[in-house]
Amino acid sequence: MKRRLHHQLFMWSMFPVMAFQAFSQANLIVNGDFADDSGWNSLGQYNGGQGTGAVANGVYIITITAPGTETWSIQFTQTRIALDSGSAYMFSYDLSSTIERTIEVSLTRNGGDYASYSGRDTLNINPQLRHFERVFVMRRPTDRDVRLEFNCGKAGGDVRIRNVRLVKYTDPLLRVAAPRADALLYEGVPFTVSWSSINIDGGVRVDLSVDNGATWKTVGALSVDTGSIVWTPGALYSPWCRIRVSSEKNNEVFALNEGPFEVAPRREKVRNGTFTGSSEKWSFGVHGGRATGGIVRDTLYRIAVENSADDYWQIQLTQNDILLEKGVSYRFSFTAYAQNQTDIKVNVGMDHEPYSSYFDTTKWIVTLTTGPKRYSFFFTMKEESDSNCRLEFNCGKSRGDIFIDDVTLVPQYIVSARTGDWFHPAAVGKRTLFLITGVRPAREGTHDNGAFRESGRLIDLKGRTAGAAPGKTAVDAHRLAPGFYLLRRNHCLK
Repeated sequence: MKRRLHHQLFMWSMFPVMAFQAFSQANLIVNGDFADDSGWNSLGQYNGGQGTGAVANGVYIITITAPGTETWSIQFTQTRIALDSGSAYMFSYDLSSTIERTIEVSLTRNGGDYASYSGRDTLNINPQLRHFERVFVMRRPTDRDVRLEFNCGKAGGDVRIRNVRLVKYTDPLLRVAAPRADALLYEGVPFTVSWSSINIDGGVRVDLSVDNGATWKTVGALSVDTGSIVWTPGALYSPWCRIRVSSEKNNEVFALNEGPFEVAPRREKVRNGTFTGSSEKWSFGVHGGRATGGIVRDTLYRIAVENSADDYWQIQLTQNDILLEKGVSYRFSFTAYAQNQTDIKVNVGMDHEPYSSYFDTTKWIVTLTTGPKRYSFFFTMKEESDSNCRLEFNCGKSRGDIFIDDVTLVPQYIVSARTGDWFHPAAVGKRTLFLITGVRPAREGTHDNGAFRESGRLIDLKGRTAGAAPGKTAVDAHRLAPGFYLLRRNHCLK
């Protein structure tokens, strides 16, 4: 089997089902269950460290009378352990102490520089017994005299060690590193899904669930396992997302990320709309006339038009890769002014032929004055959803300096709940909790036919305040997404 190894070291707190196959293999640690005191070296005491060690009921107990000056001042070891180059191993053990302290654990070269093969872990322990696990790959040449160290110096308290295991992996294994549980991802923002793999022959498939594993959809596949893939979430809007990475050749070899994460609407569609220190994410183009563009005073974008062009689009400041969803209403706003009163043309539309506009064409032309002014426009995306829209400031027919700042493009939401969506209310003091559905993007010129007449705080199913529900007005909340919400009612508007 062709072996692929990603990441030299990685800690695991939980394993997919197939990982447990490794535990049926032989323990490479002699007397790791401490049935007696054989197989281990006597307790080492150096640089002022003093203590004694003894086996009792399957536990090795180190009684420390003087901690010494170094972590290795009190050292419990086993040698002549064999590690094969390129192989993967599971190293695990249980630890506790009569006081809160640290202990250092490692599998190392037995002599010379005592280089660590497993990684040198400094672990916090206390009177509560804790289980520790590490999966690692032997990256150095094969060594038949590896040294296991439990370094207990520099701190007091009796240390207890039990159930020490070192098992060589022969089966395929996967672990998803990112996204972590409770991560917050935004639609339209690329995210790197990463994983570690051992003994995977061939490619992998990446699947997504938005209902905590009830259903799955493939979002990526690799013919060669590279350990990561860039995924851009769409309009999923769920706090119950999971990622699954599977072997293409063996569907029984897979791993899930550690817990549900959330994909939320990216409220702000424009990146670097405040031009803070740079013009990153923006493009300036001159296709006629003569002009320059750049940041001034760190927060303003200045378009200096020396010679006008024949059409507006021939001098333009643009940003692309903007996601607009069909049926959703948006508010497009910016602050601008000019050296001399002048007209510019603003637009949101396609970034390719035929360059159709999604913006209200009757509002294209904006007259800038010599003083800063905030301009806001509402429009609805009536075409199919487009993940690569372009926002434009077209200044070709202007003359002089034009200043642009604080550009925003945000979806507008209203809360809707029809009669059939309401569950029986449960009275809580003077307030009432309702479970509602139908938090949906606002559509231009529409309401909910009077069905929703409550106001209060919207709380998502993880107990977080998602926004306000002020009757029939629009809700502009950072985390608001279609789905189920609790409404903590203020009062009834009927």
